Amino acid sequence: MSERIEGLSKGQKTQEQIIRAAIKQFSRQGYEEVSLQVIADACGISRTAPLYHFGSKLGLFEKMVEYVQKKKMEVLLSPENIKISDNAFQRLNKFAKAYISWNFIYSSEAEVFLQLYYFSAHNNNFATLYKNLIENERKIIEEILLAGQRESIFHFKEPSQQLANILYSQITGLSIFFLAGRFQAFDRNEFDAAFSATLAKMTGYQSRAQI
Repeated sequence: MSERIEGLSKGQKTQEQIIRAAIKQFSRQGYEEVSLQVIADACGISRTAPLYHFGSKLGLFEKMVEYVQKKKMEVLLSPENIKISDNAFQRLNKFAKAYISWNFIYSSEAEVFLQLYYFSAHNNNFATLYKNLIENERKIIEEILLAGQRESIFHFKEPSQQLANILYSQITGLSIFFLAGRFQAFDRNEFDAAFSATLAKMTGYQSRAQI
């Protein structure tokens, strides 16, 4: 995820440099094994710099998650992925598939989220961070579901929040499954077709041509 950092202040550039180094180090060695000194050394700066900008290693991790999540949503919701002319089913289908694919394109960032998922079961600070993350992503799915109802192409019977939770659980579950290295066992075109068919069934999708 090598975005340009021109136009940022010196302090902002240093923060982004630290965050990028942290992503690499945490994904390679794990959060618990990496010290601020290791991250500072990777940046070629003093150990006090990460403390100055983020307060603690947890503070750095929190800002890193915010940074990666922002970049992730920019990719998933970009005009290159989702077109203005797409209906709700197309938007939901593209969002879900891009969500899963993102884990392979940005594997280091995805592994950081995997660590957040693990630590949230044992640490309240991580749990709060993870809860906010999944709620924001789940809301995107629910908003698309409601849009599909307004467009009269989704005909599901469950409450939108409940269906959004189910879909989100499936999407994140597939992401973790594939991130573990099993994606190569699948034919991607076959998977995409099967996923689209499952999504259509779960949402009660009917195209306008079918109505």
